[in-house]
Amino acid sequence: MKTTAIARWAPFSSLKEGTERYFFREGFELQLGMCRVFLFSAVLLSAINQIALFNAFGWPSDWLRAHVEYNPFGILILFGKSPPNWLIDASAVVAPIAGILAVIGFLTRPAMIVATISTIILVCVREGIAPYWSHGYNLIFYCALPFMFSRAGASLSIDRAIWKRRPSWSHGRPVAPGEASWPVVAGLVAACAFFYGAFWAKLYWGGPIAWWDSDNMRFSLAVTWLGYDVQNIPWYVETMWSSPFLYKAAGLFHLFLQAAPIAALFSLRRPYARLVEGVFYSMSTLGLGFIMGLWQYHWLFIGCFFIDWDYFRARFAGAVPPSTESSDLKLVAYRRLIIVGLALFLGAIHVMFLLQIRRGTVALYPLSALDFYASVRAETPYDEHRGYHDYRCEYALRYPTCEAVGLPDEGTPAASKPLGRGDFSCSGGEVRLRHFNIDFASYCWRAGSPEALRTLLGKALDLTGYLPQAATRRMPWRYSAPMPRAMPIAISLRQQRIEYPAYPAAPDPIIRQEGLKAILASDGTMKAVTGRIIRDDETKKLALKLDVAGLSSPELTVEYKSRVMSASQDQPSRAAPGRWRGTTFLLDEDAIDKPAYLTVKVREKDGAVHEFYDVAWWF
Repeated sequence: MKTTAIARWAPFSSLKEGTERYFFREGFELQLGMCRVFLFSAVLLSAINQIALFNAFGWPSDWLRAHVEYNPFGILILFGKSPPNWLIDASAVVAPIAGILAVIGFLTRPAMIVATISTIILVCVREGIAPYWSHGYNLIFYCALPFMFSRAGASLSIDRAIWKRRPSWSHGRPVAPGEASWPVVAGLVAACAFFYGAFWAKLYWGGPIAWWDSDNMRFSLAVTWLGYDVQNIPWYVETMWSSPFLYKAAGLFHLFLQAAPIAALFSLRRPYARLVEGVFYSMSTLGLGFIMGLWQYHWLFIGCFFIDWDYFRARFAGAVPPSTESSDLKLVAYRRLIIVGLALFLGAIHVMFLLQIRRGTVALYPLSALDFYASVRAETPYDEHRGYHDYRCEYALRYPTCEAVGLPDEGTPAASKPLGRGDFSCSGGEVRLRHFNIDFASYCWRAGSPEALRTLLGKALDLTGYLPQAATRRMPWRYSAPMPRAMPIAISLRQQRIEYPAYPAAPDPIIRQEGLKAILASDGTMKAVTGRIIRDDETKKLALKLDVAGLSSPELTVEYKSRVMSASQDQPSRAAPGRWRGTTFLLDEDAIDKPAYLTVKVREKDGAVHEFYDVAWWF
């Protein structure tokens, strides 16, 4: 029986021994200190980035109250629908202090724990108000979560200097043999898993060939530089999206750079190979900045994990004997605890890869599905050059005349003009805010009721700085010219379908169809039409269920355009076949060529005509 039991557990013993050999290695004393300095410099920078954003409103709790809605995110899910003000305000105070202490190495372990957790809280507050969330800080936390439990104060720290004078100061006590390596190796595993996760997501969602051997990179560049924000486009980006060879080669090279760093996990005793893999990591990070405009400066600090600091110090400055203690029973128990923790950490990373099939999961932040830019932004067949269609929202402030705000009346509908080449346009007293606060613009997807739209437009109007109570705020909107300082009579929100033209035409986005979602007047009155496509229980066919607000006895007409992905975009709208049942329009879907989108044309008693459109009405 005993022999059978030993044989049964042999694989687990081998796994345990292999884990110990991999994570607990001789040396790494200098690497432990250097990685702590760089890693927690990145954590500190991440905290400062959040606090700088919050400062526009005062305390983080003030900033949170000023936004449209808050969705519990990451660790803050534990506190219900809204985190306590004292927690997020206290995090803003302690995060930079703890970050500085962790960098200089004073009370190192508690400082690392407090800096990591408080910074995660601040990031969760910021990401919780966005309609989608970013991967900009995941990488830092991936590395910090295992590292913060290490005895990193034993190297390059004030704690170490204190210990030399006062041996009772345990924060700077030398590490035992093999104890310095596990946090460095765990951080390297985390960094490589992050990048490989992004690579794997592109294979999962886009396919190993279609993601790069299509017009995906061309339209990804166009959406980034022209669709999201007003930016000065570098010449090399315009050159790249004008050449199929260049943008396809860039896509393939990007996949290589995201996959290559994983090789560092097999090069822990090959310092030059590990360094080269770190160069690939840095090239990928810099490429996101130069090519995609996604600058993640703090990611560069994580490159420290790819450098064998102990080897290069011995190689170029002479060998330095490590400062270690002898192994003892306490260390054996400590190693067992660490192995359990590492097993949980590696299991969580495995879950991260499984999360690729559940996009938008936020409960386990910072562990997440790394699906940013993973889908193919191109239309089939991929071996042909075709245009790409996307959706966005746009705000407009309404004035009696354009002259009231000192802008010329362009006399043509702003919707017919390309996006991304200017900040303002005015037509008939309406000033388009084409890139006003991307978070607010994106929230229109969630505003599915008149009440939600009233809240959205009211806060958007407040944040423009036009209302008296908002006049003292200094918001970092990305405009190259000052916004007109006059009181509008209304603010409106439109939803738009945008086309990025096919190669060889320039990919300047053109609004091909748009419609109102709501108009909020300065006196508080609002006109809105919201709705959703449903499957009617009686007819078993598609139906458009509408919710009309602020419109007095309107005349409603449902129109449609079909085959818009291949036919001319200038085709006229046609009356949708079907019948009304109350505020629900029952569609005769068999008489409509799909794909198609619907608009609702509203004619009021005074003769005013509005056209409402929602991306949810696409089928």
